[in-house]
Amino acid sequence: MSEMWRPIPGYEGLYEVSDHGRVRSLDRVSTYCRVDQYSGQELTVRRRHKGKLLVGLLKHVESRP
Repeated sequence: MSEMWRPIPGYEGLYEVSDHGRVRSLDRVSTYCRVDQYSGQELTVRRRHKGKLLVGLLKHVESRP
């Protein structure tokens, strides 16, 4: 049985979550200050108090003049 990946709402094109509960970032190019290329990778899921799981997600918001 293959793992199914779906985009995370609000983070489409940046992160995906699987039906096995894993979270990964996607390959992307950043043009913030300079051009950088990042390879996607599986993210670390941390267990917080009372058994809750936590994953940190970031997205760049362009500043407006």
